[in-house]
Amino acid sequence: MATPSDAQVCSAVREVLAHTDLATTTERQVRKLVEEKLQTDLSDRKQIVRDEVEKFLEGPEAAEDAEEDAEATTAPVNTSDGGGGFGSVGLSQELQDFLGDGTTSLPRSQLVKRIWDYIKANDRQDPKNKRAFILDEKMSTIFTHPVNMFSMNKQLSKHCWPIELTEEEKAAQKAARKAKAAAMTPEERAAKKEKAAAKKRKPVSLDENGEPKKRASNFSKELRASPELAAWIGKDNVSRPEITKFFWEYVKENELQDPENKREIISDDALRKLTGEKRFTAFGFMKYFSTHLSPL
Repeated sequence: MATPSDAQVCSAVREVLAHTDLATTTERQVRKLVEEKLQTDLSDRKQIVRDEVEKFLEGPEAAEDAEEDAEATTAPVNTSDGGGGFGSVGLSQELQDFLGDGTTSLPRSQLVKRIWDYIKANDRQDPKNKRAFILDEKMSTIFTHPVNMFSMNKQLSKHCWPIELTEEEKAAQKAARKAKAAAMTPEERAAKKEKAAAKKRKPVSLDENGEPKKRASNFSKELRASPELAAWIGKDNVSRPEITKFFWEYVKENELQDPENKREIISDDALRKLTGEKRFTAFGFMKYFSTHLSPL
């Protein structure tokens, strides 16, 4: 199998992230999933994967920019195994009703953007945690509570599926991209090149020894804990890895695993207040804590 280009790696990363709950997944796990998808080792391209994860976490606008860059250099990665990726997808009746304009298919990036437009226009972000959404009656037709900016793509996948384009449609898309590029003025081309170059020219912060600081991964960045979480863990600011470590220490110290099924956690009063559950599965437990975290 031919070695994938950087653009193909970026496209595969976005496809994996679209089906991943980032509250429970590490950057290394994302890279491993991409390696499986592309059937290649990406040890020498960890930074590319990391940068693409950063873009994804910045929001839909960054993802759309990344898609445009990838489209200009390579064909999309095959998305026949699910509703992810950034190619055109068919829409469920519920999603068609939500959009309300008779649209039956859309590029996934445009679909996500339109949903974000609705969320912002109708103030559906939780004012205490902008990453979490407050569902109204219309949003409840396609999402189930709880949902946030990390899990929305996973829930959307139930309502969309990849469309296999005919050769004529592929040729029409290619011709449209060429026509769009040909119609650009020299100033627009220069602005696009400058925008791409600016993404690569990131300011370098130096530590006290004058060495470039290592960038912290979004998976390990500290976040602001809610009063309930801070009281439980003993810190106002905490990273997801710290929560995971403390959680398991707490569970084992208090013998909260079901003796007949160690994957099940039986909540004590403190965990019941945090999770709202009497018992829950240890795998994926972080989803119960995500609502207690917000950016610093």
